[in-house]
Amino acid sequence: MAAQQRDCGGAAQLAGPAAEADPLGRFTCPVCLEVYEKPVQVPCGHVNV
Repeated sequence: MAAQQRDCGGAAQLAGPAAEADPLGRFTCPVCLEVYEKPVQVPCGHVNV
């Protein structure tokens, strides 16, 4: 069975105008609003810290 990869929308959010206006926003947690330390972005766009 072939593996499927689905787009979770995270990468699309980062590419929007808001990301260009606030470059630090790409590195800020949307839940706690802290800046990420050593983040890893997975192919679907989610960030694991």
